Amino acid sequence: SSYMVYGEVFSGKNNISENDLGYLDPTDADSAYAQSMRSAETLAVCYAEKFGMNVKIARPCLTLGGVRMSDERKWAKLIVSAAKNQGIMLTDNGGEKFSFCYVTDTVSALIDILLNGKSGEAYNISNDNANVTMREFAQLVKSANPEKNLSVVFVHRKDEEEPEFSPSSPTPYVLCNDKIKSLGFSPKTTLKDGIKRSIRATELRAELRRIK
Repeated sequence: SSYMVYGEVFSGKNNISENDLGYLDPTDADSAYAQSMRSAETLAVCYAEKFGMNVKIARPCLTLGGVRMSDERKWAKLIVSAAKNQGIMLTDNGGEKFSFCYVTDTVSALIDILLNGKSGEAYNISNDNANVTMREFAQLVKSANPEKNLSVVFVHRKDEEEPEFSPSSPTPYVLCNDKIKSLGFSPKTTLKDGIKRSIRATELRAELRRIK
């Protein structure tokens, strides 16, 4: 599944646990992805109950790794900019906060869920030490490769100011991972190292495409 399954959560907490469920507008086309996650999870547990199948559900956060140069996701575009030795550009104030997890740690978590998880239950996958805003992520992209002398720039000058937290804002997509840690999961890759590896993997991917 995905962290998108939660929709807009207003829990008053600073993270989202597996029993939280937020709002999704079924008449909004942008809800299609999240609604499909919910449908898939429901179908999975129905099969588990009806046919006694051993079903476990994983809800990964944003998973770092090499990306395509054409990737339009916000964090991925920052990785691509670094791979191209370009300025790291933010199109908004970057105040949204997310959980990140490097791909090898995500794979390790999936194995823990498969081997040790309870059938019919969902597990968040995240790294406690990799919960940052997008503007903090941009600064880490910059510092991960100091030899590139990258700069972080905002498209709109007004976005340069640090955003203020509003109590009325939805709970950030920071996933509580207490449940999966109880299975023995312990991520090994720091966010900065994960970003550095992701930039290098993106560079290598582009080089291989040019060779072909």
